[in-house]
Amino acid sequence: MKNFIVDKILILGIGLIGGSFAKAIRKKNIAQQIFAYDQDLDAIDLASKQKIIDGFAPIDNNVVDFDLIVIACPLKDYQQIFQQLANHLNIKHHKQNLVIDLGSIKNFDKKLLKQIPNFIGCHPIAGSDKSGYLHADSDLFFQKKFIICNYHNLDSVKIVKEIIKNIGANIIELSPSSHDEIYALTSHLPQFLSFLCAEFSPKKHHHEFINNAFRLDKSNPEIWSDIFKLNEKNLEFFYQDFFNNLSDFKEKLKSFTTSNQLLSVNNSFLQELTNLNIEDLKQDFSQIFFRLLVVLSYLKIPKIKDYLDYSGSGFADFTSIASLCQLNHLDLDSLIKKNLPEINKIFDKFFE
Repeated sequence: MKNFIVDKILILGIGLIGGSFAKAIRKKNIAQQIFAYDQDLDAIDLASKQKIIDGFAPIDNNVVDFDLIVIACPLKDYQQIFQQLANHLNIKHHKQNLVIDLGSIKNFDKKLLKQIPNFIGCHPIAGSDKSGYLHADSDLFFQKKFIICNYHNLDSVKIVKEIIKNIGANIIELSPSSHDEIYALTSHLPQFLSFLCAEFSPKKHHHEFINNAFRLDKSNPEIWSDIFKLNEKNLEFFYQDFFNNLSDFKEKLKSFTTSNQLLSVNNSFLQELTNLNIEDLKQDFSQIFFRLLVVLSYLKIPKIKDYLDYSGSGFADFTSIASLCQLNHLDLDSLIKKNLPEINKIFDKFFE
């Protein structure tokens, strides 16, 4: 007979992350029963029909019956969720139910954390530009980093670590403040810059490499707006470095001579340019080159080299365009000079 890690799990929110977590738990037989709460009843219905969850469970007095409660809802809902859970988890008469979250911010208000004593902050470094349960994947977390923060109960953290290991993810422990600084730089800023520069991006390119470099442009702004707001201080600090670097590139373009002098990047950031050549850049070159300089300005931020080991697929996709620096510089020179008026127009519009 299967020895489950936990008997009953309640997942609050079954979008991409919560739905993927539910599917991974079911696939690996980690829990005997999985219930979910979500305002999207179509997602609940589909997950039930697929036998991923055993049913719908609201946040009421019955939450004390769950061994593990997983918060996988938008960050803007956390305060309300914490308050609701605190109202129903009567720790004087019941075991301290284990509560974890899967969000992108970890340095929570201490008053918020006090409402749920047995809380462990978690952050899987996995995702997609797509959202919703329809895109949930049982293997989303496989061989991905899974951060753990904010814990005091060693027995509880052993349970969480066992679950993470069983779904095939790699555990990293960080302090909440370190987590938010690291991911402001390696995750939140690349996404912020992708949104900021989206109007200057190619809408569709014939080469997969170029399209992949602009993948973050298509992410859901509603999900990310809360992350930017809650990690605003760290984000603004690193953005200032980026802005100064991009301003330098703008000035250098005024006296452009050769790309060999303009473009330089640490080899550790370069990926293989499979089947990509200079001819592939002629389509939308001004937009592609502007994004290249945006990424190079980002990669010049000093702390990036210290945080590389924590980065995920979003960082890899965003920075992949830096690999264009490997192309023949004489060919690049020709394209830059030909498109320089248009490139400068993009810069002028960005700095308006």
